[in-house]
Amino acid sequence: VLELYNKRSARYWIRKLRSPGTVGQDTDEKDVFTRFYDEDELRDMLPSGVTVERVEGLRVATVLPQVFRLPAVGPAWAGLEDLLSRSPLRRYAGFLVLVLRKGSGA
Repeated sequence: VLELYNKRSARYWIRKLRSPGTVGQDTDEKDVFTRFYDEDELRDMLPSGVTVERVEGLRVATVLPQVFRLPAVGPAWAGLEDLLSRSPLRRYAGFLVLVLRKGSGA
């Protein structure tokens, strides 16, 4: 299982356009190396003999994770995200998850 930041996501554009956020007491996002890839780039980087079994997306419609904490909305939002994670819209998720299989020759 391979999970990476998605270049086609709102998360990518927010990170590009806003000031770096704080990630630690004396550290912000500009101090941390983060790479974003889209699904095609990830597929191109796979070694021969490794195949993609399944692709899912995490945080397809969620820009602010606090929505999951809202009493009436959180569970419904989680259900929506679960449905979207396997839909064609997964290509725009904040994170891509590729389930890979290594062939006998890899």
